[in-house]
Amino acid sequence: MTLLRGAGAPFIRQPDGNIVNQIRIKITNRARHARSYRLELSGVPGGSLVAPQNPLEVAASGTGETSVFVVVPESRFSDDRLPATVRVTDGAAFSLDTPFELVGPDTDHHAEEHHE
Repeated sequence: MTLLRGAGAPFIRQPDGNIVNQIRIKITNRARHARSYRLELSGVPGGSLVAPQNPLEVAASGTGETSVFVVVPESRFSDDRLPATVRVTDGAAFSLDTPFELVGPDTDHHAEEHHE
């Protein structure tokens, strides 16, 4: 599995106060039969993973690719980075946790600016 940042802005601030990161995910299926891989976000309370296709179907000996959006309340960021984990599982024997750093606003920096 490979995780890549989406093209364009590193994050988007939504009007409701959530921060959105786009992540491209590539999964290679080395099995001799097609598999369905479920994508989940962990390690970020209040965060969610929005995927157009979940689970992602990957053909035997093939590679599947999708883009997902990770939505996190801005209050979860204490600086401009937030550690998270993307879990991929086939619901049977395969499960893989991959650490990934979400990007957001530097809330400490903004707080200091308002006090000066």
